Amino acid sequence: MSNRDKWRLCGGTFFILISDARKAMPSHDEMYMGKKSGITEPETLFALARIVTPDLPEPMSSEEKSWRDGTFDFKSCKGWGWKQYRFVDASVRASFDSRIKSEYSSCLEQMMTFTNKYLDLRTSTKKDEYLVKAILELLDADEGITDDTRFYANKDGTTITKAELLSSPSVCLESFLLGIWHYCIVCINKNSIGKETYAEWCPPTEGNNGRPYVAEIGETSSRNVNITYCDSSTFEDDKTADEADDPESEVIEAIPESDEQNEQKNLEQTINQPKVFNFNFEQSGGNGKQIGYVENYYEKDEEDKQ
Repeated sequence: MSNRDKWRLCGGTFFILISDARKAMPSHDEMYMGKKSGITEPETLFALARIVTPDLPEPMSSEEKSWRDGTFDFKSCKGWGWKQYRFVDASVRASFDSRIKSEYSSCLEQMMTFTNKYLDLRTSTKKDEYLVKAILELLDADEGITDDTRFYANKDGTTITKAELLSSPSVCLESFLLGIWHYCIVCINKNSIGKETYAEWCPPTEGNNGRPYVAEIGETSSRNVNITYCDSSTFEDDKTADEADDPESEVIEAIPESDEQNEQKNLEQTINQPKVFNFNFEQSGGNGKQIGYVENYYEKDEEDKQ
């Protein structure tokens, strides 16, 4: 039985829903043949972390176990995950917050790249639609988030309140996920507030089958919301607007030269060109005749003679 009053939005519960919306994993036979998905939970969380810290280095082979263990800790709301993510570092949070406020298009483009690679989009499974609905249900149930709390969830970088999100007939997937992810990293101080939510959504199973998400919140939601998507034109429009505002991008038209200016140029070219003469000479003498030929003779300017 659902216990909605204990549901809490945090990095871990957000990631649970993101993980459930991933593309299909390879079959056991495909994995046996050596195929790699590239969208495992550790890889997915790492990609989200790079939206927070774009230059985050990839884990070394010696760090793989702590990286994978950290992913489980983050998802189960025990902590903030792999230590290299530094989600609790004040400078990491402040830098991400600053980029959202001053470089929103860049952050949105990163989220668009993330969703295209990792999430199951625009298919008959409707995983993207159920993801949005599930997050909205979680946001609605979390009484710790007031109706006037603002999220950077509009694709133009402006904010929208919780109440406005819950009543909106349409949601842009990428900007919505970016706004929620920003809130989870910058505004939530303890990832552990989602422990009870995790326990309900991902109960223990028999055997060694892990703790898969079984809540089906989005699938059972009665919300009527239309899902839209960002595309490349979103960023092209921003670039065009930036260029229009940039004084250095002004086009300077060529001004045709007057006849007087052209005559002056021709005169300068004539003066600067060397004087060239071609001539033959014939000299007669007592011992015979000498004949010479000079093809080019350059007369030096006065300055060259000095």
